[in-house]
Amino acid sequence: MTKNDLKTVEARIYNLLFENSKLRGDDYLLYAEYINRYFPRLLNQPLHEALTKHFERGLPSFEGVTRARRKVQRKYPELCSERAVAARAQQEAAYLEYARG
Repeated sequence: MTKNDLKTVEARIYNLLFENSKLRGDDYLLYAEYINRYFPRLLNQPLHEALTKHFERGLPSFEGVTRARRKVQRKYPELCSERAVAARAQQEAAYLEYARG
């Protein structure tokens, strides 16, 4: 992805989070809505086919979408879900403990 592609993903994520507070705390819902909004032609395809041909279809990676969400929420904390922030902190602690041991 180019820098412009990444900026496009970030702008789209901002719009989605701004418009729908339910997407702020669930990356799977966010990614599903991203595909629904910006790649509607994929909605009738089997998930496996859409995901295995993601480069050809121009889909951003799931990680790219979550990175963009984190960046947007750092810039605009009002677009965060309090519940998700607490859950992510708890998960981060578990991952740190896992990495140490």
